[in-house]
Amino acid sequence: MIKATTEIKDEIVHNTVQPGASLEDVLVYVKAHIREWTGRSVIWDINNLPLATITEQDLRNFISKYAKTSQIRAHQKTAIVAGSDVGFGVARMYTMIAHEKLVIKLQAFRDIEGARDWIDEIEEDEIEE
Repeated sequence: MIKATTEIKDEIVHNTVQPGASLEDVLVYVKAHIREWTGRSVIWDINNLPLATITEQDLRNFISKYAKTSQIRAHQKTAIVAGSDVGFGVARMYTMIAHEKLVIKLQAFRDIEGARDWIDEIEEDEIEE
């Protein structure tokens, strides 16, 4: 069974979790493909994850297992998209817990458009003088 799919649009990696996938499946997928995403921003559509069953401890375990791998994309943006209220809440909780542990820039969004707008923003440290 395919756990996630990847498509590159306008130099942004769009990953979509497929129905039936778990948080652990996402971690396996990330570890297998993260080197392909180096130098690019990433959008994760997690709407197909069983978000209502994911606990804070599940997120902490995921972050702990992902922390070293995240260094491959240090300081690059990753947007997490979850349209439902519960999903958005889980995504926000993940970004808050991960803030001190991961070296990537994370933000949660309710839709792909908001995620793309954030990715397209130029940050102060990206402006050349």
